[in-house]
Amino acid sequence: MPQRTIAQATALLEDLGGLSDNDRRAFEAELTAARNQATETATVLMDERVAEIAAVRDDALAELCAVRDGYGDLVAKAKLGRITAAEYERGLSELRSRQRAAERHITRTSEALAFVETAEADPVAFGDSLFAKFPLTSPPFSF
Repeated sequence: MPQRTIAQATALLEDLGGLSDNDRRAFEAELTAARNQATETATVLMDERVAEIAAVRDDALAELCAVRDGYGDLVAKAKLGRITAAEYERGLSELRSRQRAAERHITRTSEALAFVETAEADPVAFGDSLFAKFPLTSPPFSF
C-alpha cells in the first residue's frame, strides 16, 4: 500500500478515470478515514501543546508578579536608606533583566498560541503536513 499524504491521495483520486462507483466510494472512504486520523492527530498534539504553553505562560506571569514586588521592595529600601546607590543599581539591573526574560517568554507563548490556532483552524492540513514530514506515519491508501 503506497504511503501518500491526504493531498496527494486526493489529487490522485481526482485524476483516476474509469473507476466504478464502488471503487470510488471505497477510495473516498479511505480519504475520509485519513482526514479523521489527521484531525485526531492534530487535536491530540495541539491539546498537549496548549497545556505546555499554559504552564510556561503561568510561570512567566508569576515571575512578572515577583519582579513587580521586587521593584516595590527595592524602592521601599531605597527610600528608607537601607541600601546604597550601588546596591540599588544592581537590584534594578537584576529586576529589569528578569522582567525582559519573562516578557520574552510571554511573547513566545503568544507565538506558540498563534501556531496552535492555525493548526486548529485546519487540522486536516496540519495532520497532512505531519504525514509529509514523517511519511511512515501517513495512512496507507490502496490506490
